[in-house]
Amino acid sequence: MTEPDLRTVRATLAFGALMLVAAVLVVVDAVGLPETSAVVGPAAVPLPVGVLLAVVGAALLVRSRAQLATATPGADRPPHGVLRVVALVGTLAAFALLLPVLGYVVCSAALFTATAMLLGAPRRPSTAAIGWTLAAVVFLVFDRLIGLTLPAGPWGF
Repeated sequence: MTEPDLRTVRATLAFGALMLVAAVLVVVDAVGLPETSAVVGPAAVPLPVGVLLAVVGAALLVRSRAQLATATPGADRPPHGVLRVVALVGTLAAFALLLPVLGYVVCSAALFTATAMLLGAPRRPSTAAIGWTLAAVVFLVFDRLIGLTLPAGPWGF
């Protein structure tokens, strides 16, 4: 088994801490949501998501903390790393701008596919299929089951 890369361990440590902060914010916000008479209240999704964020963030912190002592300095940075970050930010900005125009499913599928490809997804057709499926399932759950209206776009989804 190879020893972990120091930069990767530090990034994992920072990401775990960020997830814990996000978990606290999500749980506090979910607890503050008003109660309704519906079977599934507005806190039904954010509360489990916040708890899951906390569990995964804590697991990442514990694992990366254990690996920190044995981590070795890694190789040079991967080529075009800054360009990938800029492309990811541009993709996220395009998502925010196009969401009201094209709708949730189209924009979310494109965001998932572009992000996965920028991060090195190996198979592009299956990545796009997974993106469309995830976006459609999330749209159906939130828009049809829970009643939280998502931007539909010109095609109605």
